[in-house]
Amino acid sequence: MNDKFQSVIEKHDQQPFVFGDDEMIQGILEEAGILIEELPDLATYLNQSYKLSIQENRIDAADKIERLQYGVNFILEARREGYKVRYKTKYIEQIS
Repeated sequence: MNDKFQSVIEKHDQQPFVFGDDEMIQGILEEAGILIEELPDLATYLNQSYKLSIQENRIDAADKIERLQYGVNFILEARREGYKVRYKTKYIEQIS
């Protein structure tokens, strides 16, 4: 599973910075085959990767991982709270 999660980091790393990139992040998760049930484990993996990047003084990598963390946390919160969003992915089905 770590290879699958690492592929998310690598795919996101190849993307240009986009403010409010939640939809792009969800596209990357879909492309990597991340299941909804795997999102909590992915969040844990990203947190560990973020901390390791900070320890290794890889600030740019840590920043990108942090953006991924925000994207995954948004999905978890949106599903829990029933947020309405302007797009539909396999992770968020509520549409406004």
